[in-house]
Amino acid sequence: MDKLTIHKIEHLGETRIACIFTNSIVCNVVRQIPNRRWSKTCKCWHIPYSSDAWKTLQKLCENKIEICLDNASVANNINENTQVIAPSTSNIIQKVVNDSARKRKSDTLNALNEKIVASYTVMLEIKKYSISTKEVYVPFFRQFVKYFEDTDKCVDDLLYSDIHDYIRLKTSGVGITITKQLISAIKFYYEKMLGRETLYFSLGSNHTIEQNAILFDFGDFNEVVKPQIKKPSHRLCLCLVFFVGLRASDIALLPKDCESELRRFARFPKDEKNAKIISRMLDYHLEDNNCNNLLFERKGRPFSSAEMRQYIWWIVSYYRIDMVYRKQIRNLLDQTNFEKTTCEQYESHIVAFLQSLNFQNPVQTTPEQIKTFLHQYGKDRAADSQNAMITALRFYFKYCLKREFLPSELPRARRTSFKPQVLSLEEIAAIIQCVDNEKHRTLLSVIYSAGLRRSEARNLQLADIDYSRGVLYIKAGKGKKDRFTLLSPSLAIFLKSYVEKYKPEKYVFEGEKSGTPYSYTSMDKILKRAATKAGINKLVHLHLLRHSFATHILEDGYDTRYLQQLLGHNSIKTTQRYTHLTNDSVLRIRSPFDKLNLGANTS
Repeated sequence: MDKLTIHKIEHLGETRIACIFTNSIVCNVVRQIPNRRWSKTCKCWHIPYSSDAWKTLQKLCENKIEICLDNASVANNINENTQVIAPSTSNIIQKVVNDSARKRKSDTLNALNEKIVASYTVMLEIKKYSISTKEVYVPFFRQFVKYFEDTDKCVDDLLYSDIHDYIRLKTSGVGITITKQLISAIKFYYEKMLGRETLYFSLGSNHTIEQNAILFDFGDFNEVVKPQIKKPSHRLCLCLVFFVGLRASDIALLPKDCESELRRFARFPKDEKNAKIISRMLDYHLEDNNCNNLLFERKGRPFSSAEMRQYIWWIVSYYRIDMVYRKQIRNLLDQTNFEKTTCEQYESHIVAFLQSLNFQNPVQTTPEQIKTFLHQYGKDRAADSQNAMITALRFYFKYCLKREFLPSELPRARRTSFKPQVLSLEEIAAIIQCVDNEKHRTLLSVIYSAGLRRSEARNLQLADIDYSRGVLYIKAGKGKKDRFTLLSPSLAIFLKSYVEKYKPEKYVFEGEKSGTPYSYTSMDKILKRAATKAGINKLVHLHLLRHSFATHILEDGYDTRYLQQLLGHNSIKTTQRYTHLTNDSVLRIRSPFDKLNLGANTS
C-alpha cells in the first residue's frame, strides 16, 4: 500500500499540514483536497490545518493509502466516533482532536436535530409512504443530519454546494440503487417538508470505459511523424509505441540487437518495404546513440518503466503531435453511447484544452491551470459552452487520466434564464409565402408544422411519413429517443406533390447527390433569405420555428403534457418554458404609460 507521511509546519504565517510522498497516485489524491498548495521553500504539498481538511484526506486515502506520522503508522488509531486520529500519537493529531472537540455538537443543535428527524418521520407517515420506504429514508436522513451536526451546521442552513458535496462523498463507489435512495431521502426533506425548489444532482453516468492503446496504421504513422520529426531515436520510439504497439516497460527492456525479436510482434509489417523502413530506423538510431546493451539508455543506464513512459509523452508534447491525443480521445468516446455531435464537441473541447497546455502531458495539470484556462476560454462564450467544456474535461480526466475533481475545483458557470423568442402566425405565413422554390417551401413548412429540430428534419426519411394516420415518425431524435409528431392534412397535400415532383430516393429532403441528406448550411440560408425578403427584423434561425410551433399549440388551449410528447422533451419543465407567452391574464395587463395622456406633445 502507498504511504503518505504528514507533519505540522508553519508556512507564510499559517499553520499547515505538510504531505510527504514519492508516488504520483498519492500526489493526485492530495491535489483533490480544497485549498492545498505547493511550497517551493518546503518542497512539498501542504493542506489546511483543520479537521475538515483532515477528514477529507482520510476519506480520499481510505483503503488505498496508509497515512503515517514521522514514519510511524497511525492506521490503527482511528476513532470511529470522531473519525480523527487518537490524541496520543503527536501534537498535530492532538490539534485535530481539539478542533473536532471544539466543533462537537452543542446541546441546542442536538435537540434541534432530534426534532427535525422526528418531524421527518411523521411527514413520511402523513404522506402514506410504505414501511419499507421509511426504513430506507430515515437512516439515510439521520446519517445526513449527523454528518453536518459534527461540523456545527444545521441542515436547514446548508447551501446547495454543501448538499452536493455530501452526496458525492457518500455515493462514491456504491451502486446506483443506494445512490438514488440517498438522493430521494434528502430531496424529500427539502422539497416536501421545507417547500423549496426542486434539487437536481447530476452525478454522471457510470460507463465501463477502458483506456485502449493508441495505435496507427503504418501509413498514418508516417503521415504523423515524417514531416516534423528528424531525430532517429524519437522516430523509432514513437514507431514502437504507436505502430508496433509495445508498452513502455517492454521498450525499456529491448536489447540492442532486437530486429528479429520485433518481427515476432503481430503488428510488425509483413511486407518487406515497410519492414525495411523500420530496420533503417533501428540502424539510424544505433548510429546516433552509443548504446551498450539496451536499445534505449539514459547516460549509460537503462530506462525505468516510469522514465520511458515520461520520455514517450515528452516526445509527443515536444513535437505537438495532436493526432496522438485525438486518437486517444476517440478511443474513449467510441466506447460510449454518446451522440455523434456530443463526441465531436468533447473532442473539440479537450483538444482546445490540450493546445492551451502546449500539448504537454495533462497528468501534471493542476486545478489552478484548469481554472485559468476556463476563465480565458469562457470570456466570450455562453454559460452552456463553458459548462460543456467542464463536462468534457471531467470525462477525459476520469476515464483517461484516472483522476477525479471536486466540484469546487471545476466551478460551473451560472446559466441564464432562457425565454425563447417566437414568430407570430402572420410572420410564419409571410416567410413561407416568400419562398418560391417548392422544395424549400415544403422544408420550412414541415419544420414548423411538426415542431421539428433541424437534425430531425434533415434525417426524415420517406418511410417515416404515415399519411393514413397523419403522423411523422421521428427516429433517434435528441437523446436517441423515438416519437410520433403531427402531419398536418394541409401539409400532406403539399408533401405528396413535392415527393412526386422531386422523387427523393431515401430522405425526404436530399442534397445535390441522391440518397444524401440536405446540409444544415443550406437549410439555414433558406430561412434567413426568406425572413429578409418578408421584412422580419428578428434574429431568425431554424429552431425559432420549433419555438413558434410550441407557443401556438399552447395558445390554442392544448395541454402542456401533450405538447411535451410532440416535442420529445424528457422533463415537463422544459416544455413549460413556452407558457410565459400564453398566459392571457398577464398579456391583458395594460402599461401605466397608456394613462399619461401625452397626446401630440410626445412629438
